[in-house]
Amino acid sequence: MDCRDPAGNCSIFAGAAYWGWFECEDDAAVANALYDSAFDWARKQGCVRVIGPMSPNANDIIGCQIEGFEGSQVLLVAYNPVCYDRLIQDCGNRKWKDLVAWLLANAEAPERLAKFMPHVEAKGGFKQRNVNMKDFKGEIERFNELYKRFEQVNAVLTPMTPAELGLMAKRPQDRCRPRLYLFCRS
Repeated sequence: MDCRDPAGNCSIFAGAAYWGWFECEDDAAVANALYDSAFDWARKQGCVRVIGPMSPNANDIIGCQIEGFEGSQVLLVAYNPVCYDRLIQDCGNRKWKDLVAWLLANAEAPERLAKFMPHVEAKGGFKQRNVNMKDFKGEIERFNELYKRFEQVNAVLTPMTPAELGLMAKRPQDRCRPRLYLFCRS
C-alpha cells in the first residue's frame, strides 16, 4: 500500500511517501490497520508526510472515486467501492483536490471544452488538434515537452522519467482511439 518515489521526492513533495493500491473490505478496523502499517513504514523511511491515493505516483491511477458509480470502469481512472471515500476519511485523511474525468460518448470534444477553446485559441495563440498517429513518436516527444512545462504548476508534481514515458507510449490502450486525444499547443 505504500511506496516512495525517488523522482517525486525531487519535487515540492520532498520527504513524502505515497500510498495507493488500497484494497479493503468495508471494515474500519481493517482500513485503520492498513493505514497504521503504511504510515509506520513511511516514518521508518524518514518521510514527513504521506500522500495518496497515488498508485504508484501521479503518473498513474490517482484519487478515489466518490461519484459516478453507475458507469463502468475506465482505464487509468480510479474505480473503487463506494465505501472507500468514507473509510479513507475515517482514517484521518482529508480531500485535497477534485479530479474530474469525462466519459465521452463520441470523438467530439466535450461541449464545455468546445465552447471555451475558440476563446483560448484567439487570446493565447493556442490551437486544438487530434493526435497524429502517423507521427506517434513525434507526438510523444511533443507531449513530453508540454508535460515538462505543465509540471511547473502541477499540484502533484511527479516528473516523468524517459522510461515511464516510453512505457506509456507502448501501452496498447493509449493507441486505441486516437480521435479521443486532443493536443492544445501554442
